[in-house]
Amino acid sequence: MDDVVLVVCGGGASSVIENAEGKMDIPTFFINSSARSSIQMVPDDVEGCFGDQYLASTIAFENIDRIREIFTGKRVAMVFSVLGGGTGTGMMPVVMGCARECGCKVVSISGIPMMFEATRREKAMEALPEIIAMSDRSFILDVETLNILYPSIKFRNVLEVYSRTVAFALQNMYRTMEGPFFSMFSQRVYTFAYASDIEPVIAVSKAMENPMVETDPSAGKLILYVSSSFGTAEKESMTDAIVSMSGILPEIVKREDREDTKVLLFLSVKWNDHF
Repeated sequence: MDDVVLVVCGGGASSVIENAEGKMDIPTFFINSSARSSIQMVPDDVEGCFGDQYLASTIAFENIDRIREIFTGKRVAMVFSVLGGGTGTGMMPVVMGCARECGCKVVSISGIPMMFEATRREKAMEALPEIIAMSDRSFILDVETLNILYPSIKFRNVLEVYSRTVAFALQNMYRTMEGPFFSMFSQRVYTFAYASDIEPVIAVSKAMENPMVETDPSAGKLILYVSSSFGTAEKESMTDAIVSMSGILPEIVKREDREDTKVLLFLSVKWNDHF
């Protein structure tokens, strides 16, 4: 599929994807205000914007023609950033605007920093409304939810889990782009949940209880990605579990992999209640 591209904005998001290297086969470009960029936008000795989102935005605008080349002939632009820093927060809207000008559908994936990163988290929350407004579909991922889910593991390990989770979600989103992605994801804003257990019903129950943004059944849409090996019985048992917990009948999508223990669940978010 050569008409979909993933653009990763900023150092935080780049680290997430780099830590998941080898787990995705999505055409990917990195956009940074440092040498860690697919497009060299600054001299080699420049290390970054150090939290200055306005400088980052300016650098992106100065390289707008080169960024535009990424989207030539593309149908969908997936744009991922961990908001709250300088480079990703400043460059993401410029990159998204450029993709839209090139005729792409824009799917944003926005990471929110943990609670202890108070300044970065506040900046991320301030940036989100603009990101959502510029997107055809938005996916919001709060790192704090993983810290709650795994309270006893070290911060470094939380980030490793985050990288694996994000990579798994992006890969499956990408594969769905070839089909009815936008009609299936009919709401504007989503989050996702990932869980693993040898018992599918337990896995889906864990996922329902631990979405990466607080949500509620009234948001109205659930999409469940399951192993390609699952038959009718497994799907029915998982559907029953979701319906009993939320009152919503999920839409079920079979993944390409046969990893029976993994469950990926997308939930729509009433974003006006949060952001």
